[in-house]
Amino acid sequence: MRLGLKVIRQENIQAIFSSAPPYTTHLIARNLKRATGLPWVADFRDSWIGWLSTPQWRPAPSRAVERRMERSVLAEADRILTVSEGVKEDLLSRHPHLRDARWSLLPNGFDPEDFPPKTKNECVRDRLILTYSGSLYGPRNPEYLIRALEAMQQNGTPALEHLRLRLVGRVGQPILDRIDSSPVRELFEFKPYMSHQASLALLQESDVLLLIIDDVPASRGILTGKLFEYIGAGKPILALAPDGEAADLIRAHGLGRVVHPKNVSEIRDALAELIELKSNGKLQVKLDRAVKEKFDRKTLTRRLAEILDGLVR
Repeated sequence: MRLGLKVIRQENIQAIFSSAPPYTTHLIARNLKRATGLPWVADFRDSWIGWLSTPQWRPAPSRAVERRMERSVLAEADRILTVSEGVKEDLLSRHPHLRDARWSLLPNGFDPEDFPPKTKNECVRDRLILTYSGSLYGPRNPEYLIRALEAMQQNGTPALEHLRLRLVGRVGQPILDRIDSSPVRELFEFKPYMSHQASLALLQESDVLLLIIDDVPASRGILTGKLFEYIGAGKPILALAPDGEAADLIRAHGLGRVVHPKNVSEIRDALAELIELKSNGKLQVKLDRAVKEKFDRKTLTRRLAEILDGLVR
């Protein structure tokens, strides 16, 4: 608090902006607003109580305190931004009386300058390279994808030899053990943690990008940042995802194919179709320029600047 007040005085700060998680940032911003009267924008990249990224259980007294903190942030902020409608509705489900004109959607996006210059695709031309970027652990698990691959192998699907699955990032040991014990283990390639730019380069070198979203109710409102990096890479997306905002966005803009994450037969058919499209030279995604501009971080930053300007005028 003391440091925040000092910065506000010295730098002639005209508005306060806080983004969570971590949620302590909102509590600090709330107290600075109380002390200075400056307008405050509270930004939620995730929801708060009981969200996937927060503790699912707390003792009743602790949960009551947390709920009061959440309510005070939502009540006192001058503007409230959420990354998705699902995050907004989750917050309002606990505080419906706070539904008003202060709420705005500001989704994740991508920065075109983060991507290296495009070069000729160096992938093996007769092989479909399917890449997942990010962590795999717990409920975010490729189990049903593995089952689909095993079913294709058992059926003697010849196209399977033209597939390579690349997992980029941290993979939990139970998943590694499951893959290692599978007869389709040779299809997998593991790339450990690497720099952000290196991982983006791998996305661009791939044919299809794999998105896996947990099949739990809260996932319906998730628009993961990974999805927008995939959009920036300009590659077709295979989404193993339940119905929800991510699935709707992919379908609405023709970004790829969505199948239920636990439907083995649909996953199998999607893989077979993608392999065939690759072999016929027809694997592509026609991304409207307006879609890329919509999720370009320059566009999103301009929107945030407009919101802040509107508060200080």
